[in-house]
Amino acid sequence: MKVEFGSLVGFAMSGDGIPTLQTDQMNVIAHHIHSICTKHDLWSDKTAWPDAIDSSEMIDHDVKISKLQRKKLQLQDDWEGFRNSERKQLNRYDKVGMFGNPIRRKQGMNILPWVWTYLYKDTDGEINKDATKSRGTCNGGPRFCDRSTLAETYAACVEQPIHRLTWSISAVLNLVCKGYDIGNAFAEAPAPTYKFYMQPNDQFREWWTDCLGKPELKPDEVIPIYHALQGHPESPRLWDKYITKMLVEEFDFETCTHESCLYYKRDEDNNLILITRQVDDLKVSAKDSKTCDKIAEAIQKRLTFPLNFLGTVR
Repeated sequence: MKVEFGSLVGFAMSGDGIPTLQTDQMNVIAHHIHSICTKHDLWSDKTAWPDAIDSSEMIDHDVKISKLQRKKLQLQDDWEGFRNSERKQLNRYDKVGMFGNPIRRKQGMNILPWVWTYLYKDTDGEINKDATKSRGTCNGGPRFCDRSTLAETYAACVEQPIHRLTWSISAVLNLVCKGYDIGNAFAEAPAPTYKFYMQPNDQFREWWTDCLGKPELKPDEVIPIYHALQGHPESPRLWDKYITKMLVEEFDFETCTHESCLYYKRDEDNNLILITRQVDDLKVSAKDSKTCDKIAEAIQKRLTFPLNFLGTVR
């Protein structure tokens, strides 16, 4: 077995197809092995971890593994940024019609709890402590989500041979390739077959009254969910079906027989257009930049959330 050690700003695979193990990954692996064997969390004791592999690119020690907790963050000077980020996330969900009116909890309801994670955004390879981010998802683990359609709990991903094939075709035909990312993609898709509800937590209750101006939620009330929500086991597949149906039925693309994430069609001049999709990331390949943008604009019109331009792919 051959392993190549690489820079944090490098790529996950070398030009020879050799997987690259990053220095921060080695720290994480060693940390978890030590924690399992000794039940001792090294990250909480900086003096116990003096020999960690280090480089000029290593992320600040305090945020190598994000363990930011809301109670602690509320005591920090930048708490307002995290709270605003919480409300921004919930506002996005509200914009797509995610939440129904509160109803009383009943026996047999599939009620899921919220899971909130907090972090500082990465800017040009460095942690930016002025850029706070909060993300709210549901806990769709088997402990809580006891009802799901097994046929809907997976989503296709692009295999490496297809990646190499599309790059080869793009190079031979001299196609322009542009990357796009769909924000809050899962929320665009419809809700799972079996209805589920969210248990309001402090973040949601504060947003409900402060931002929407609605009456306080009662302790026995839950919120119906009308769209796919990240964390639910069916959400990836529901998004997969939603975006594929859009591209095939509305934009006349076809999917390859053995690769459902590779879409293709020809324009009026018989020029090939390819879309390679990895969950919510799209690579549009066409004869010129204008054609790529035209397709992206058409997709954007059918989405509630923004389609972010990631640049021309090299």
